[in-house]
Amino acid sequence: MEWSEVKSKSPIYLNIGGYLDCDPSPLYKNYISVDMSDHAGKGSSVRHDLTRSLPLEDNSVDRILTEHFLEHTTPADMEKIL
Repeated sequence: MEWSEVKSKSPIYLNIGGYLDCDPSPLYKNYISVDMSDHAGKGSSVRHDLTRSLPLEDNSVDRILTEHFLEHTTPADMEKIL
C-alpha cells in the first residue's frame, strides 16, 4: 500500500510498528500497519521509517495504536518518534 491509498481511507486507523497486525485480521479490522519489515507495503500495510514524520495532514488520522514497538527503539530514536 502507498501513502496515497492511506490518505483516501475513511476512517484512517494506523498501527504503528504493527508488522502483520492489520486488516483483515479480526482483531485489527480497518487498521493499516506502518512498519519497516519485509512484509510492509503488502496488503493493509505501508512501509515507512518511523523516525521520520508521517506524510499525512494534521488531524487526518482517526485512531493510532502501537503495541510492542517503542521498546525496540533507541532513546535517541524515541525522541524523534514522540
